[in-house]
Amino acid sequence: MFPAGPVLLSFVLAADGGKPAETRPPEPPQQEPSRAGPSLLVESSEVPPPASPLTFTLGARAELRSGHPLEGLAVTTNPDAATTDLEINPLGALKFTFPAGSVAVAYEPRIFIIASQANQKVYYLHRGRLSFEDRPAARWRLYVNSRTSYGEYDYNPLSGLQGAQPGTGAPRTPAGGPPAPPVLGTAPDQRFVKILDFEASGGAVYDAARNLEWISSLGYRANGGADTAARTSVPLQRGPIGSTGPRWSIGPLDSLLTLVDFSHVRFSNGPRSTLVNLTSNWTHVWNPGLETDLLGGIGWFNSSDVPGQAPFSDYKPVGGFALRQVLAGRKARLRNEIQVIAAPATDPLAGTVSERVRGYLSSALTLQERLVLSLTGEVGQTIGLAQRDARIEARVSYAFAPQLAVALGARVAWLESYNLPGNKGFGWLGFVSVATYFGTGQ
Repeated sequence: MFPAGPVLLSFVLAADGGKPAETRPPEPPQQEPSRAGPSLLVESSEVPPPASPLTFTLGARAELRSGHPLEGLAVTTNPDAATTDLEINPLGALKFTFPAGSVAVAYEPRIFIIASQANQKVYYLHRGRLSFEDRPAARWRLYVNSRTSYGEYDYNPLSGLQGAQPGTGAPRTPAGGPPAPPVLGTAPDQRFVKILDFEASGGAVYDAARNLEWISSLGYRANGGADTAARTSVPLQRGPIGSTGPRWSIGPLDSLLTLVDFSHVRFSNGPRSTLVNLTSNWTHVWNPGLETDLLGGIGWFNSSDVPGQAPFSDYKPVGGFALRQVLAGRKARLRNEIQVIAAPATDPLAGTVSERVRGYLSSALTLQERLVLSLTGEVGQTIGLAQRDARIEARVSYAFAPQLAVALGARVAWLESYNLPGNKGFGWLGFVSVATYFGTGQ
């Protein structure tokens, strides 16, 4: 999915609503240096003060974009008219660290201002996150992750705001692990829909041996229209989620994660679907700048109460590959990521289950720690249906300071057999964004 903006201060919570909350193995040995805030230089003869248990991050990002939307997305009376939007994303986050763990909260709403619309011009999407982690004993680690969104959700694929992905909320790191589940399904026939998106899960990690740990999680999620009127466009789906399985560190360069994960979803308009996946992911570190994941398994699903379709059960393969590469020099750094995955998933509108294939590519060149040239692309295809999509973003970002950056870029999107643009749709836009963040959050 497209980056949300030039994030200069990262505040990493254990549960990130932008990606599937699934178990992730450790990060590659070599990661980009943190730019989480202004550095404090300390003379070698001085002893740095103890770290504060309470850290915070404050900031905002504003993006002005203009272009031609997909068919059916225009918010004027002329379906071919260009649109101009302004999106503002404030951020407030707190993290408290205590001897055995931490608790973190964040509030990061999205405010959409549609300059070319005659009627309602401002839409709000409230978003919050909460994470808690505790180690009550040497072998046990407990955690709780949750995220909540409420308000007008922008389904325009050109806005950069992507749909929430199902997951188990198990602990993970931001840049490691198997490929993300594919974005699947149709979109509603209008751009803004009032939605409720909630997911909460808790679990435990048990260190069974020096190189073996067992992961378990259980949770609940609800996603869809927030009221009766909105559910005519996006039905509310809700139900339990969970996963369990071992993670084995084969050696310093290899790890194997095997999981059984399940979800049961009931839609407000009748359909029900159950998914059970058995997957195994092998992570290998080839060198300090190259890491790969190989994912394989099988998924069983049952779909019932779908209008015009008899109850149906079947098995589908699950497979994927991911590559993460970092090439670093004295003045430049190149980061590449590739993901390919096929897996069964539930259509968010129809309630049917289909196999979906997704490909993702991201490449970013950083020069002098200030100038970043990035290209991101994503393609998807539903097996057995003429339903496919493609999105591309090109961006140039410049950091005037660790707390301030400006970006210029463009996005294009093409969709077929989705409700939102009709049978087929193509759109494009250009954008400029400004981001500023400060605080003590790491």
